[in-house]
Amino acid sequence: FLGVHYFQDEICFRISIGQDKYGNPNVKSFYGVHGTSNAGTIGAIMNSLFRLSNVCDADVYFMGHTHWTGQFPNGFFRRDIIHGKMIPVARLFVSSASYQGRERYPVVNALTPKTIGAPIVTIDSDKNKLSVECPMEMFA
Repeated sequence: FLGVHYFQDEICFRISIGQDKYGNPNVKSFYGVHGTSNAGTIGAIMNSLFRLSNVCDADVYFMGHTHWTGQFPNGFFRRDIIHGKMIPVARLFVSSASYQGRERYPVVNALTPKTIGAPIVTIDSDKNKLSVECPMEMFA
């Protein structure tokens, strides 16, 4: 209906951008689900999002359908089996709101207005960093 690709249950993909200082491919992994939390508070929604890290290891976890837009980073040690090291990485967790307008559904469920737009994840291959920008524009 909105022209947005629906991936049903889950999606896992990777993006290779540039090379690290040793000439190896710089790869970032993503894991996402359609999303659900049955939560009434922001903290409970973020807990539901964080539980995705129990499913698989990724650099970015994302889900929608939570009726709240937000993001948070989390430190993590990734095991490098080949070199016998623990590598510190920052993982991003991103929640995207859902567009509901102010018709019956959000009113009946006491949902507040949501932001318009989707979070934008940026990969800086030179600094090997991820960042996210959340939309701020609200609708009435």
